[in-house]
Amino acid sequence: LFSHKIPFNFNLFPAFSVWARWVWSPEAGKFVNSEGEASDAAEEQYQYALQFYRERDLDETIEQLKNIVKKYPQSKVAPDAQYRLGTVYEEKNDYLKAFESYKSLVETYPHYRSFDEVIERLYRIGNLFYAGKRAKLWGLEILPSLPRAIEVYSFITKQAPFGESGDNAQLQLALAYKKSGRYQEAMDALQTLIDQYPQSDLLPEARFQLAETAFDRSNNEYRDQRSLDEAGKQVGRFLSRHPTSSETEKAEKLKQASDE
Repeated sequence: LFSHKIPFNFNLFPAFSVWARWVWSPEAGKFVNSEGEASDAAEEQYQYALQFYRERDLDETIEQLKNIVKKYPQSKVAPDAQYRLGTVYEEKNDYLKAFESYKSLVETYPHYRSFDEVIERLYRIGNLFYAGKRAKLWGLEILPSLPRAIEVYSFITKQAPFGESGDNAQLQLALAYKKSGRYQEAMDALQTLIDQYPQSDLLPEARFQLAETAFDRSNNEYRDQRSLDEAGKQVGRFLSRHPTSSETEKAEKLKQASDE
């Protein structure tokens, strides 16, 4: 009956996903944009959390910030809420939870505008753990610190290896391994520093630590000949490359001890 074909204009019918953002609100008596509503709610709750912070109610601030991240992870304020969560935990001296908050921020929002500052905060937390600051468990500082330091430094070297703290984190990771008696992992980390950061000012320190760690490993293995040979080789490399280093005297004593 109708032989004439009328072209179908898809532009008249937007994709379903566009309509899906609109829901009927009985209170308003009309359709409302659900994404806009969520964004407004997230912003309102964020300001609510900041009010608790200004009143120095840090526990309630934390609860409000956690709720934002959980309920509105795609909102514009979610990354800021996650960042604030880390800073508040720092104020409470709960550095393990601060680390976990910053870690989640970096993994979930890798393009966060203050990414470099977050990495720097992580580096400082790693240094606190390395210096012996115990992590909290159930509010008590009882968790051993070195494993936490290794965890923080490892995270930095993986997520921001060429940031401002990249080579420093790599060296600290090696020192934390060494301090833990994990000598081979320390030597591997030091070699990574030497290979990956050829222009770093930390190379003399890295090469000296490599020699000293090899010697320490030989002592731990009851003066294993191969370990002693490795220590002697590393000391020789250090002395040939950095004859005027501040560590030269220590290196010479290390070589003498290794030879003996």
